[in-house]
Amino acid sequence: MNFIKRHLIGVVLLVLGIGAIAGGVMYMLGNQSKGAEADQQLMLATNQLMAVTMGGGMMGGSAPMPPTSENIKVVVNNTEVVRDFISKAKETVKAEPLPVVTPAAFGIYLPRALNELKAAALAARVTYPTNEFDFSFHELRGETQFIPYTIPPLVEQLHDIKSISAILIQSQVAAFEKVERVSVSPKETKGAPMYLTDLRPYTNSVATVVPYRFTVRCLSGALSKALIALGSAPGFCVVKTIEVDPWDPNAPAGGALPPGIAPMGVIPGAVFPGVVLPGVVRPGVGLPGVGLPRPALTNLTPVARTVLDEKLLRVVLVIEISRPLSEQPKAVAPAVAPGAPPAGISN
Repeated sequence: MNFIKRHLIGVVLLVLGIGAIAGGVMYMLGNQSKGAEADQQLMLATNQLMAVTMGGGMMGGSAPMPPTSENIKVVVNNTEVVRDFISKAKETVKAEPLPVVTPAAFGIYLPRALNELKAAALAARVTYPTNEFDFSFHELRGETQFIPYTIPPLVEQLHDIKSISAILIQSQVAAFEKVERVSVSPKETKGAPMYLTDLRPYTNSVATVVPYRFTVRCLSGALSKALIALGSAPGFCVVKTIEVDPWDPNAPAGGALPPGIAPMGVIPGAVFPGVVLPGVVRPGVGLPGVGLPRPALTNLTPVARTVLDEKLLRVVLVIEISRPLSEQPKAVAPAVAPGAPPAGISN
């Protein structure tokens, strides 16, 4: 103890020296561990780079083919094949010319086009929902102020829907249930049933494709006519999908044929389940206000029979209209002279 007391300072310095040596050793070992870990990561990255650029190594695989005149020729040939395909596809994809409509004139053009469609449907005895149908344009009917950039896609959609609807009417479908398109205007309520939420337009190397969905009721003959007409329609029209189910008259979305209108293919005078033809007098049944004697049933009396028992179908068609990229509708800047009325419509 006396020795320690006499050499206290030396002992303290000795302890501090030993601690410094131990700290230095630990620091050195830690740096060596970090350096070894860094070296290992560098080696791993180097091996991965070698595997990608030269093949083999840790990643496996074969070495890339060096650029030779043969494979360069193959690449050039494939490029020419693709360009030739795109060129021929552009020749195949044609589009009907769209009418040029200014924002000021669209408020007049829209209801006129819808009224023409409804008149054509009425003349062909094709029914449609009575409330707010307007072939998916009800929210825009009556509007007078339109955002200019929305006019080109609206004109395009109206033209497409009018063309497809005319084909369906001419094919003698029984009824329209729903027409759906893509919403393009802020004035159109998002999520409304007339707007598509699961389909969107898309663009490829050749054209821009716009989808539509039509839900109609018809017999098989009308469906066949419609598909043939759509396949031969002007422009590039593709029936993407088709769903066919028997129509349930008790379903929530529906409605019957117009009163007194029999399905296609009905032979006058025949008896059909649930169908009464106007102006046809059955045995023992007189016209309103006219008393007719009940004829006696003899062996010569023709027996009523079912000639055709075809059921109405509920058909859902997804139709895509393609337009070449060079023929996409563009915004129209109306040129109006001072004091002149708004620009009209031209083809």
